[in-house]
Amino acid sequence: MKSSVYEACKAALGLDATSTTANHQEQLLECVASSNASSIDSFFLIYASSLVFFMQAGFAMLCAGSVQKKNVMNTMLKNLLDACGAALSFYAVGFAFAYGGSYDEENEGKTTFIGTNNFFLVGVEDLMFWMFQFAFAATSATIVAGTLAERCQMPAYLCYSLVVTGFVYPIVVHAIWSPQGFLSPHRDDPLWGSGFIDFAGSTVVHFTGGFTALIATYLLGPRRGRFYDTRGRLLDTPNPMPGHSSALQMLGAFILWFGWYGFNVGSAISITGPDQSSIISISAVNTTLAAASSCASALGVNYVIAERRTGEGEFCLKAALNGCLSGLVAITGGCAVVEPWAAVVIGALAGPLYLVSSNLLIRARIDDAGMLSLLTCACLHST
Repeated sequence: MKSSVYEACKAALGLDATSTTANHQEQLLECVASSNASSIDSFFLIYASSLVFFMQAGFAMLCAGSVQKKNVMNTMLKNLLDACGAALSFYAVGFAFAYGGSYDEENEGKTTFIGTNNFFLVGVEDLMFWMFQFAFAATSATIVAGTLAERCQMPAYLCYSLVVTGFVYPIVVHAIWSPQGFLSPHRDDPLWGSGFIDFAGSTVVHFTGGFTALIATYLLGPRRGRFYDTRGRLLDTPNPMPGHSSALQMLGAFILWFGWYGFNVGSAISITGPDQSSIISISAVNTTLAAASSCASALGVNYVIAERRTGEGEFCLKAALNGCLSGLVAITGGCAVVEPWAAVVIGALAGPLYLVSSNLLIRARIDDAGMLSLLTCACLHST
């Protein structure tokens, strides 16, 4: 019994039972192979999109564990608003601003600041690509949920989510990933001969999300009791205000690591093209190595710092977890273009960079409850 793909290809080519020549059979086989490859690529992209979207659960658990118990429900609602707000905003205008444009010969080589068509997905045929990009947009927006923990009213936070995914994030995407972006490596005459290569979004996703989170944290100010007492006097030493659950933080970090394979590997978009298997493989390997080396370096450096300060070293879970996430962020931009040894080096640098950035935030009295805005710094040395 012939498959539906086989019969569809026969109909598309206008062949019937009498079409038995070698040329006809070759055309038919090419059509079937192309259809099967398209189906495989579609499944791959949907699966990768699901992994990236599942990172929302990781951020939610990480944020929940990083705040006081009384504020967990508030933090969970913020994460849910991120996902819902991002979906609506990216559907209405975000995708259009990011990728909407005319890519015909007349506009070839031109650069634009922002996309100008495909609003509300009108005229968009590749809806799977929209799904994948929506998951990226939601990830960029949700970074701020942890940084603004125990502050910020819900209506204001929802407005933030809509603006970031509908306007701020798409501008960065258009500049770097759109064929008409002025930094795009896909132009005929890319900037500096290569353009800005950011394979999976170290800068596009994580720097954008982390930087907006840093600005929001600075504008809102610290939590009550973090750096100042009830009378507004500066404390001699900052109140650490630790999270209520290390277990939730650990669970969140592992969910994020798991989802990162969809983030980095899925950015290959296709699994059936030439050399795609090698791109996918090296992306997965580099993602693993960078996370591991960054975790180890952050843990080791933090141990040495604690030993010098107090005379006794400490293996800190928070330093290890955030070091791991810093390594994942750092390797995202170049996971497909660097050798495994380079991924180890990138991760090893990201861990101490997180510790330095964390100390600078405290000195500046900027209160980032989940330390997620430090994702901004983790990617600076790797893109």
